[in-house]
Amino acid sequence: MFTLFSWLFTMIGFAMLFVPVISAFAYSPTLFGLIFSGIGWYGYKQTQSIGTFPKLATLFSILVLAYSAYAYYQQREIAQALVGIKKQKDAIVKQVVVGAAKKALEERNEAKAREARKQIKANLHSIPNWAPQSPSTIYDYFHTLTPSFFDYSICGQLDSEKARNVEIKVKDIKNGYLSFNQKCDGFRNELVLFKQRSTQRSILGLTIFRGFGQQALEIMYYDSGNWISVKDKYFPNEQDIQKEVRKSLGTLEPHEVQEYQSALADTNSNLSVFYYLPRYGYDVLVKPNFELTNDTTTLARIRWDGERFILVETGNR
Repeated sequence: MFTLFSWLFTMIGFAMLFVPVISAFAYSPTLFGLIFSGIGWYGYKQTQSIGTFPKLATLFSILVLAYSAYAYYQQREIAQALVGIKKQKDAIVKQVVVGAAKKALEERNEAKAREARKQIKANLHSIPNWAPQSPSTIYDYFHTLTPSFFDYSICGQLDSEKARNVEIKVKDIKNGYLSFNQKCDGFRNELVLFKQRSTQRSILGLTIFRGFGQQALEIMYYDSGNWISVKDKYFPNEQDIQKEVRKSLGTLEPHEVQEYQSALADTNSNLSVFYYLPRYGYDVLVKPNFELTNDTTTLARIRWDGERFILVETGNR
């Protein structure tokens, strides 16, 4: 009887071994195969005095045990491989989700930028609603400038009192001087207040870096919510300034003049220069375009005489 049970349990254990091998989905059948094979071995131990058949059953049980152990470790490796595949799949899914979220964020930011540009364009020449009604200091005038004097539309950033204050680098109320950075390009610009003796009007000088090696100079005054340009009236014309600049080049060595002219010539065959407004004194300095040369030589001076800006001749500096 024991031999029969030994044989039966051994065969059941052997049959169960094939379940995990074929399906490769769990450890349980293999473990049960080990258990049943163990029972077959126990059956032999109880009947070892009975003939040849139990011995064959025992040998078969040993083979089944060996195969069970092999199948168990094979199944474990398969399971580990499946875990690795799952981790890779999760990582890919995570990457896709993060990528989609990042793209959505970029699209939202771009939408905000478009909306900001739209609002700026609509109010490009309007005095900001936070501007003082009657500006008197250089700080007041800075906040009275219209968005057209800034590059917020390029950045897609909304113009605001806070945004402007962040960009201020020097604020000298006493001397009527303020310097600030452009948000996008980081270049420093200047705003200076000049008092006209005869009218007691505040004349503002403003430099704005426009990119691509270009600087804009504005001479203007504020009147009842409007900025009035008086550059043509109170500031020397471009031709006279260029003549004075070329006189300064006459004091240089021939090879230096050639370097200046090749490095500083703009599309209008003029020498490209930048204006530096005064924090102290009354002289506007004309220097080479710093994007084209490292030279900081003063090529001309334009002096505020209390009424207008006068070009100072080379010999009278």
